[in-house]
Amino acid sequence: MNEMTEIRIDIENSNKINEKIAIIGTGNYGVAIGKRLLHFGYEVIYGSRNPNKEYLKKCFQDLNNTYQMDVTSIYDAWNRADNLVILAISVDNYENFVSEIMSSLNEKNSQKKSKIIIEISNLKDSDNFKTLKISNAEKLNSLFKEKISEKNLNYPIHVVKGFNLINAHSISLFLYETNKTNLTNCDLTVPIAGNDRHAKQKVIELCSIIGLKANDIGLLKSSLKLELANKLTFDEWKYPTLISLVYFFVNFVWEFFHNFIFTKKPTTFDEYMKKFSLMSFIIKSSGFTSLYLLAFVYLGHVIACIYQLKYGTKYKKFPKWLDQWLKTRKQFGLWAFMFATIHVILSIMTINPQYSASWFKKTGNYTYGKMTLNGEMNTLTGVFTYLLLILVALSSINSIANSLNWNEWNFVQAKIGLFCLLLGSLHCFSMFYRQFSEMTQIDLVFILTRTKLIAIWLPCLVLILRFIFGYFRPLSKRIENIRNGQKVKIDKV
Repeated sequence: MNEMTEIRIDIENSNKINEKIAIIGTGNYGVAIGKRLLHFGYEVIYGSRNPNKEYLKKCFQDLNNTYQMDVTSIYDAWNRADNLVILAISVDNYENFVSEIMSSLNEKNSQKKSKIIIEISNLKDSDNFKTLKISNAEKLNSLFKEKISEKNLNYPIHVVKGFNLINAHSISLFLYETNKTNLTNCDLTVPIAGNDRHAKQKVIELCSIIGLKANDIGLLKSSLKLELANKLTFDEWKYPTLISLVYFFVNFVWEFFHNFIFTKKPTTFDEYMKKFSLMSFIIKSSGFTSLYLLAFVYLGHVIACIYQLKYGTKYKKFPKWLDQWLKTRKQFGLWAFMFATIHVILSIMTINPQYSASWFKKTGNYTYGKMTLNGEMNTLTGVFTYLLLILVALSSINSIANSLNWNEWNFVQAKIGLFCLLLGSLHCFSMFYRQFSEMTQIDLVFILTRTKLIAIWLPCLVLILRFIFGYFRPLSKRIENIRNGQKVKIDKV
């Protein structure tokens, strides 16, 4: 056995838990989780290839109290641990770690208590995570199984995935935090995965004792999801972001060229650019984009209703594109809120006769009075739409959504959200109606291609279909039966 180097600080500690936990690895994470375990009264034994007493002394000198802790060789730390071993080393060293442990095991010392390994690694940057089929935790489990089978030992080793979604800073932050807000909001959840029920229960108990919440997500094969979770960057936001930005750009370009083509004055592009206002175009484009994206949120539900009515059952899977659409409605809604916020802020900055002369009554050649009725309607519908949209956006935040029951959450998202869509459409239509009423000659091409009118086509369609599916009894009853699990016979037309 390798010679042991140890730090021993023996004092009476009333909070001490009579259990030894081994931590293999003395890197940032190993030190951070060790501090938390020591704080809650566990005895920690560090295992390292190069035990360094002075290094660990420096790492733990900022603790307010002293605790019992050792640093020794990897196998000795493993051997002295009661049950739990936290593996905090690089994935590249797993084979060497398993070989070192198994080379020291024989029939005599393998009769000791089984070990539970908490595997905390994440995928490396070099891993092609899109084609991965097996997690680091599963690899470790396979390595131990192979070695135990080769030596024909009866030595249960259970691998549990956990702690990989919490960084080293967060896990030890509360030890030094003095801010009241941070101290009262320091709940951390630890998703875990493993094949052995008793091993997972042991890890859940550990989390509970050290002030964490464990969430069992299933068998060890589910650990790949935990490892991928740290590699994917805003994966659910990818398509909503792309669609939202592209639609905003198309809106801007369409409005820009539409005004030049159909406006009687100016007649040349140079004259047009002299009167061009970037702020006005961004205000219009962001408002139309927000309204369209909000309609897009509720359109997914409409298409899902049509799909279920077509097949008469809820047990037929949605197409992949529709399933992805339904899962990203929250992201589309928040993008709608962001563009609405841009629209509101810039509108507040430009509500004056220089930018919106048609909203004010003209009292002289260069003087304006109070707002016209149309201007007041635009302002009121816009303000109420945005205030309601704030409520819908807030209910999308997980912490707020979790405080609501299903009926409350559904009322905000469905009822208030659709009413918000209706008000937004009225806000947009009131601006179009003024221009339409002032036209001396009807130009259908101009009317049908106006961005203000195009922006309300989809919202109006969604509102009509949602009303039909919700309140037209033959259809709403059929949808209700389908979602209650009944198979509805499809009438032939």
